[in-house]
Order: sequence, then C-alpha cells, then structure tokens
Amino acid sequence: STVRAPSASGSSGAAGATRQPPGVSGTVAQVTAATASAPVTVEVQGTQGQVTVFVTPSTAVTQTVTAPASALSTGECVSATGTKTSSGAVTATAVTIDRTAASGSCRGGFGGFGAGRSGAGGGAAGGPGGGAAGGARRSFPAGTTRSTLSPAQRQRLANVAVAAGTITTISGSSVHLQVPPPPSTTTTTGTTPRRRFTVASSFTYGSSTTFDEVEKAAASAVALHDCVTAFGSANDTGAVNATRLTIRPPGKGSWPTGFGGAGGVGGTGG
Repeated sequence: STVRAPSASGSSGAAGATRQPPGVSGTVAQVTAATASAPVTVEVQGTQGQVTVFVTPSTAVTQTVTAPASALSTGECVSATGTKTSSGAVTATAVTIDRTAASGSCRGGFGGFGAGRSGAGGGAAGGPGGGAAGGARRSFPAGTTRSTLSPAQRQRLANVAVAAGTITTISGSSVHLQVPPPPSTTTTTGTTPRRRFTVASSFTYGSSTTFDEVEKAAASAVALHDCVTAFGSANDTGAVNATRLTIRPPGKGSWPTGFGGAGGVGGTGG
C-alpha cells in the first residue's frame, strides 16, 4: 500500500533521530506516463513502503551515467572520494563529473557535487548532483547519528577522504582543483563558513577508479527498477510533488537509506 512521505517539518521521534528533508528515496516500482490531465507518476518503494511521486515539467531531473576517465577536462566541476595520502591528496576510488553546473559555478559543500555512492550517509542532501559518485557505498541506517555509530562505523567514516572543486590542471592521472568556499552558517553573531569535512584540492586515479557523470534529464528518463530520490512537499494523501528528482540506474549502487548518501558526503546527522 502507498504510505505518506516525510513532511516538510522532517522526521520526529526519539532524541537524536536524524531530521530528513521532505521527499522519498527508493526503487522505482511503477511508472505511469503523463496524460493531458496528469503528470508522470512514479511509485517509489522505500524503507517506509511505497510512495507516489508526481514528476511535472517543472521538476529538475538529473541522472547518473557511467563515464570514462577521458571525460575529465579543465573547467569541469568534479568530486572524488577515496583515501587520503600523506601529502594530503586523495587516492580516488570514485569520481563524479557534475554536468549540471554552469561554467565556473561549482557549489560549495558536498551536496552540490554529489558523492552519493561513496557517501557517508546521514547528512542532508545538497545540490542537483544528488548522489553521483561511484565506488563502494558507505551507507548507514536512516536515523544514524555520530553517537549511535559503532567503532567500526566510526573508523569507516574517518577513512573517507574527499576532493572537490573545479579542475584547474590534469597531469597524467593527477588532477588539481580549485576548491570553492564552504557554505555559510548564519548565527546570532554573524555568518561564518562551515564544512564538516576537509576538502582536498587534488586527487589521483587508477585503473580501478570508477567515473560517473551527472547530467540533466527529462521525466521520461525514469525507468522501472531505477534508484531515485525525490525532493518536494507531500500532499494530503502523502504523495510527493517533486521539485527535484535524481536517477541512478540499477546496478549503480543501492539507493540510500538516508538522504545523506543521496546528496554526497554530508556526514552523519546530529
């Protein structure tokens, strides 16, 4: 049966529970084409059951596709996840190229770049990238906070390294970036930059590194069994009117159990 998606006020419950943005994440169980009187309708099967998602012409849709290493070029917005070397560079296991960003407009913070399939999970998703990177997913159960992580999960999170920004130079398999400023946090004493993770300004890749591209797509790109995340408010019946929809094909990593995995390495909630 169809269930209600999270409301705009976020999840509630026990202390320490992760607040989630309104929307739903899961696997596409059914797609109904648009008609003269109704938009594209997508049934999304997630951890809370099946949720109806309406995708209109105004919905910002992006999809992730596999790319070769040769797709890297100067001026591109990229994110790379992997492990950090002693020099501070990142040895990338997964690289994402954000084709949705306008030239020179790489967004600060990880959500905009997306690094979802290697995301640490738990934090709120960010920009249109919506979970774009490749590699082994480091997802944690919905509602996970730092205080509820096991020692093994804490170590796994601590080992995550990220490089993100605009490509300035490429030398062989070494890529150097201009890192954008972190998103600002406004407090009663003013606005200050804030970023959960240290972002490296370079990375290297090898034969085992996976490459993905995030590109704009039409609603018709949604297909059965795709992994999707829809953001938007829920109506009186619990259906989501999507303002943004991200698509990952089957086999490109399981869909996230929390919105942090979908939006990039946002860190765990709390």
